[in-house]
Parts: sequence; structure tokens; C-alpha cells
Amino acid sequence: MLNRLFGRKKDTGPPATLDDASTSIGNRLGETESKIAALDAEILKCKQQMAKTKGPARESAKRRALQLLKQKKVYEKHRDGMFSQQFNIDQTKFAQASLKDTATTVSAMKGAHKELKTAFKDMDMDDLEDLQDDMADMMEMHDEVNEIMGRSYAVPDEIDDDMLEAELDELGDELADETEIPSYLLNAATAKKTANMQPATTTTSASSEIVKDEFGLPVSKVTL
Repeated sequence: MLNRLFGRKKDTGPPATLDDASTSIGNRLGETESKIAALDAEILKCKQQMAKTKGPARESAKRRALQLLKQKKVYEKHRDGMFSQQFNIDQTKFAQASLKDTATTVSAMKGAHKELKTAFKDMDMDDLEDLQDDMADMMEMHDEVNEIMGRSYAVPDEIDDDMLEAELDELGDELADETEIPSYLLNAATAKKTANMQPATTTTSASSEIVKDEFGLPVSKVTL
């Protein structure tokens, strides 16, 4: 009986989401922009007719242009309103996404806090301090062992670092003197190198033949 009087409640389905509203407004904006562009084209034609004609024809084109301009203003007003709605929807979506991210962050932090609390509960700070102290003592013992094992044997006490450094400097000078090539060997090596690069010079006379060796010294040759 009540259904006959008041009718049944219509099933409206799930409520619209912000994405649905944004899509709907976007479609309407596209249609409105298209209409505004078409009106601009018509207004331009009317202005061209006004420039080409005079008298009644020009007045008719002028009235047509004014009428189209009024329609354009109406569409522009609707467009501006939809722009505002679109901006509000975008702001709401941004706030909604931020709240979801915040809720996810809070949930993750709660889980991490629980794990850290459990980990610190099972950890004894006194044991950590004792462990660090023991490690420091063992490192000191290790250094002492290395120092003991690195000692030299049978080193005279009267030798100090200054004496060793002075002797090292003198040893360096002696080594430099020993490695220096004597002048006579250097001259002989140079002469040998020159002789290898040039053919030996032979001097022939009526009585004897003089041949020079690789060092440029004459070599007597006995003629049989």
C-alpha cells in the first residue's frame, strides 16, 4: 500500500566518484570549447561581410555578429564555471591521495615501531657495554703482541737513527760514484757505435795498406 502511494525507492547504484565527476566535466569542457571556437569562426565571417558591404546588408551582418557574441559570452561563462569545478575536484583528489599516503605511512611507522620495541626489549645494554670493553682490551693486546714480535735481535745499543740516516746518505753517494761510467769507457763506446754506423776507412799506398780498426786506430797489415 505504501509503495503505491509513495512509490518505491529507485536504485541509484554506487555513488559517483571524483574521477567520474572529473571525466564528466572534462567532456563538457571539450564540447563548450568546440562551440566557442565555432562561434568565433561565425563572428569572423560576419566581420568580413561588414567590411565588404554597406547599408542594410552591413547592418544585418552586424546584428548577426552581436547575437553570436552574446552566445559566446554565455558559453565562456559556463566554461569558466566548469574550470572552477574542475579545479576543486583536482584539489579534493589531491587531498584524498595525500590522506591515503599519510595513512599508509602511519601504518608502516606503527609496524616499524613495534618491531624496534621488540628488538630493543631483547637487547641488554650492559652486555653491549661489556662487549665493547672486551673488544677494546683485545685490540690493545693485539697491538702489544705485534710490537713484541716485531723486535729486532742483536742490534747494538749505541746505534741510533741519526747515525743510520747519515750512513744511508753516504751509501747513496758511493753507489752513485760506482754506477758512473768512466770517461775512457764512454769514449770507447762512442767510437764503437760510430764505427758500426760508418764503413771502415782504408788507406792504400804504393808500399803498404793501412787499415783502421773500429776504434780508429791503425792496424798494420803484413803483405806477403
